[in-house]
Amino acid sequence: MSTQNLSNKTLRGYISSRNINGSFYPQNLQNLLIRSFSTENNINLQLSGTEWNIDNSYVMLRSIINKNNDGLIFFSIFQIYDSRIPLSNFVNKLLLKKKLIVFCLENLVITNKNDLKLVLDALKIYKINNSKNYKLNLNNLKKISKVLK
Repeated sequence: MSTQNLSNKTLRGYISSRNINGSFYPQNLQNLLIRSFSTENNINLQLSGTEWNIDNSYVMLRSIINKNNDGLIFFSIFQIYDSRIPLSNFVNKLLLKKKLIVFCLENLVITNKNDLKLVLDALKIYKINNSKNYKLNLNNLKKISKVLK
């Protein structure tokens, strides 16, 4: 889904107190980006839930999933990618509830399983690109090239 279709949607923000993809982003910066993204795309933003700074804790995320809104707006996909919550399982649960998922920093919007597949494929390539394991990279690149043929 493009960001053009986000107009007048009501989304709940989600920010983190932990490092995101190896970097620390202050909460006020995360909120600023989410608010700016929401304003630019005419999104009705609900107050952001802030996750605790405890490894593998997703108490706030679990609590805001069932709130009355059209979906969630994250600061970054790396708040939940490579965590204990498998991204595809988490996003599929939200899609079943007819909710959309937005990742501001990467400018990604997921509204259906096709969007999810494209994002997961891009994340595989990202992971390969940032891995130091040559043999694993080669095997993964071969798998990807077969899919692209």
